[in-house]
Amino acid sequence: MTEEKQILEWPAPLSPSQMKEVVLGLADCRIFTNHYIPAGQERLIGMIFMPLAFGALKEKTDEELDNLGAVWEYYDKAGPREMNGFPIFSSVHFINMADWLRIVEAYDKEVERRKNIVIE
Repeated sequence: MTEEKQILEWPAPLSPSQMKEVVLGLADCRIFTNHYIPAGQERLIGMIFMPLAFGALKEKTDEELDNLGAVWEYYDKAGPREMNGFPIFSSVHFINMADWLRIVEAYDKEVERRKNIVIE
């Protein structure tokens, strides 16, 4: 396996059913992502996602990190404490950039669909 191939494989691609679960989890407010951290507070990411503070990404190359679309976890996996109002997780999931872009597009469509539900 070449180094280039390894870069493309991290984070591992999600299946369509896994992406659907993430889309629905986001739409149902069951998932927290690094994209919810406001500009200027990005330094908190390691305190929110503790595995990052303990070096979960330290062996990743710049190219691999450039392929990282999102860091996320289910809210119900958060610990009992908060950091500046943010949940604290002892586990984490990663989504590659290509999958994240597809998830965001599907999420936007799902939110719009929910806004336009008509009950007669």
